[in-house]
Amino acid sequence: MRILTILDDAEDRRQLREILGAAHTVVEVLDAARAESALSGDEPIDLLFIDQPNLEELAQNLRFMREQDHPLFIPVVFVTREDAKATERWIWDEVDELITSPIIANELETRVSTLLRTRRLSRLAHAELHQIIDSAGSAMCVVGTDRKVRRVNASFARLVGQDAARIKGRRVP
Repeated sequence: MRILTILDDAEDRRQLREILGAAHTVVEVLDAARAESALSGDEPIDLLFIDQPNLEELAQNLRFMREQDHPLFIPVVFVTREDAKATERWIWDEVDELITSPIIANELETRVSTLLRTRRLSRLAHAELHQIIDSAGSAMCVVGTDRKVRRVNASFARLVGQDAARIKGRRVP
């Protein structure tokens, strides 16, 4: 699985790389500016580690990424040196888990395992949903909260007389 780290602290990056690198592809990004290309790249991110300065700068991008991939679950882990009680409330709107530094290996591995299992189940459910939509005999069109068409099946494309690829991404009035 592909894990992205956006952390200012070199020691935190090193710990994550050493603990998770044997079992996963760990992509390290040093700052928010470089993170945007990693987040919008061709290869999907399965798990994201981020610290407060980068979270503050990338919160809107993370929301957008999650909206685009909805209903897929993309876990975000907040890395901090502070006690969780001291963490600002708004952060919990953006993250799914918190881990304090210095990082304890078995705690990290357990949390990552749980989050990645949830990610895999989310992907399976998403694939099954697509299979149901695509194989349905009735016309089906999935529209996102942004009112853009996310998916149509062949029956819908025939009904409106257009190729499914041309319909996807259009805004519904």
